[in-house]
Formats: sequence, C-alpha cells, structure tokens
Amino acid sequence: ELDDSFTSNYFLLNEYSKKFNHCNPKQKEVFQGRKVGAILDNFRKRKKEGRLSIGQVDQLNSINFVWDPLESQWMENYEVLKSFKREQGHANPKQKEEYKGVKVGVWLTKQRQNYHGKGGKTGHFKLDGHKIQLLEAIGVDWEPLKR
Repeated sequence: ELDDSFTSNYFLLNEYSKKFNHCNPKQKEVFQGRKVGAILDNFRKRKKEGRLSIGQVDQLNSINFVWDPLESQWMENYEVLKSFKREQGHANPKQKEEYKGVKVGVWLTKQRQNYHGKGGKTGHFKLDGHKIQLLEAIGVDWEPLKR
C-alpha cells in the first residue's frame, strides 16, 4: 500500500539511498516491506504535476533522487564510454565490445542511429544537441564504416 505521507516516504528512500548508495530502485522493488519503486514513481508524478513544494524537491535532491531515469542511465553509459576512451585511447568501441559490464559498442551504435535520426521504435528518434556535444567532445566518430 502506498503511503502518501511525504515524510515517511522520504525517510524510507533516505534509508534505501544510504544502504545501496543510490536512490533509483527498480519499479517493483520492495525495501523494508514497502514498494520503493512505486514511491519513486509517485514522487516523480507529483513533481510533474506541481504537487511537491520546493523544499520537498530539495530534500529529495539531497539524497540524489533520480528524477529522470532514462537521462541518468544515458549519463552512466556516457561515463563508461569516457572511461573506455581514457583506457583505450579512442571512443569508438566495436559493436560487440563490452567494458566494465556495459555493452558500450551496442550503446554507441544506438547513439549513432539516434544521431542520424533513425533510432527508436519509430525510426525517427533524434539525439539532442547537448548529447551530441558530449559525444563529439570525446571523439565519437558518427560514420565509422566510411573510413
């Protein structure tokens, strides 16, 4: 059962964050007998609807609450690719290449598809300008097969 009380949910997420060193549980995850993933979704929805105060948002930010899990995952993969570049001297892993448990080659292939506007289920997903800049700054080649 979802407890709508901000304070008790915040304290539960704070405990979760201390134990697991992140505040982004899976959607169906249970912690201390409560559905922390559902609590997370509820807070995200409430923020989107303007139903959290600035103070509540600040409290959640203080425990590294993840507001956008897709963006968070993208940045984690980007950091792995940056680490790959530091170690390998380039930021263009082969498609099947794995590094630090991440399929960096597959991930970068998806970014290239998105860059060319051919990503996603509809084939029209585009990579935003900020992400393009980040990837270009570490030397991603958008046309590796044309070399």
